[in-house]
Amino acid sequence: MWKWFSIKNWILESNWEYILFIDADNSTPIDNFWKLEKYIEKYDVVIWSRHLEDSEIMIKQPWYRRIVWKLWNKLINLILIKWIKDTQCWFKLFKHNCANDIFESQKIKRWWFDMEILFISKIRWYSIKEVPVSWLNSDWSRLHPIKDSIKTLIELLYIKLNYWFDWYNK
Repeated sequence: MWKWFSIKNWILESNWEYILFIDADNSTPIDNFWKLEKYIEKYDVVIWSRHLEDSEIMIKQPWYRRIVWKLWNKLINLILIKWIKDTQCWFKLFKHNCANDIFESQKIKRWWFDMEILFISKIRWYSIKEVPVSWLNSDWSRLHPIKDSIKTLIELLYIKLNYWFDWYNK
């Protein structure tokens, strides 16, 4: 919960023109930022993706995590976000006004809020660009394949319910 709280408050309190957040495990080297910069004038949200043709995976996740990720991704695509290949890559860049609008509306206060902010971005018609990334698996990752899969499903359904009941517009 603290991760979500910190990011949301930082975004809503900031006055920067652009908002960038990255994961703390350094799986994506910061020098990849320059790949995003050229897209932010044209798009409202720019995200890195490990699963585009030109992405470079320098250190792969263990085989079991890759399988779990593929299953998660299929589930995310089936239930919620069909148009994004990698919702979980934690390197996202927003125009400030878009970030404020999105984060003011988001409801999830847990680990998977990044799926929700991308979903809100899309239903609010913000333009999104996925950009290939150089990425390396970090041993710092704390994801648990079984417990986190259950949490993912619950949060996907929670996002869908928020959408069906129009709670993102209240």
